[in-house]
Amino acid sequence: MAFDAREAIEQFGVAGARHRAASALERNAIDAAAVLAQAGTDPLRRIYGSLLNVCMPYRDPGALAVFERQIGDLKFTLRSGSQEGLPFGAKARNILTYWTDLIVQRHSATVYGVGSMHEWLQCMNIAVGGMTYRQMSNQAHRIGDSYLTIAYREPDGANWRGIFAGPMVDALHYDEPDGALHPPFDRARLDRLGFPDRASFNPGLSDWLIENRVALDWLAIFQINDNCWAMDVYTWLAAILPTLRAPQTLSWEALCANWSSAFAEKRRVKAKLKQTFPLVQAVYPGARIELGNSAVILHPSPAPV
Repeated sequence: MAFDAREAIEQFGVAGARHRAASALERNAIDAAAVLAQAGTDPLRRIYGSLLNVCMPYRDPGALAVFERQIGDLKFTLRSGSQEGLPFGAKARNILTYWTDLIVQRHSATVYGVGSMHEWLQCMNIAVGGMTYRQMSNQAHRIGDSYLTIAYREPDGANWRGIFAGPMVDALHYDEPDGALHPPFDRARLDRLGFPDRASFNPGLSDWLIENRVALDWLAIFQINDNCWAMDVYTWLAAILPTLRAPQTLSWEALCANWSSAFAEKRRVKAKLKQTFPLVQAVYPGARIELGNSAVILHPSPAPV
């Protein structure tokens, strides 16, 4: 039976549940569940992401120039446009969430106010310092230098229809005299400039992000913003559960196929997902999911916020 942080808190209280936790992951889930329970539900915490957030490597892929992930009937292919490489890790996901939320909230492909990343990092409880700023700038540049293809699987199950293909970002903007820079970027110049003041997304991609936005809870992201697996599973569940009209059963084999690019062996993917689900359920208390030995059952659930 999967660990349930909320049940543990109800039975033993927060301190008692933490004392009985069998691992650091369980303690993290207990702490996150306690924070969400105390905060209650607040629509003002709603921010927007998308399934695109899920489609980046977890670790530095090195020389790997192409990364592909299939989520249900959508297939995302990310290609690096420079020697710098693909965006990866939690910082890239936090940046893309931040940019996506601005695109959706303002209905604009050009994201203004990107220079306030410092304030956003503080708001998201991400340590702010020279190293963090350089890492965030590097991931922003990698995103800006990436080419994306989104395809939809046709009802026949055999063919794919292209939805979008092109650079994710048309330009990164800096204060004069640098102005707007367009991909492919001069890496040395970008490293000198740091985090962009503005980002102009490809209009086709920004339209897709607005149309396929996923409502997320800012406080939930706050709790898991350094855990790529939790961020991805949370975003995926937030995208699919509110759209269900009846329970959906996914075999572990099918589910692991979505995350097969993380590990070569599917059994390791399954083990990692089983570790991750309790933390995600802690920050998405309305998610109704059942973890079985052979399958996962997803039930219709409200959006996180």
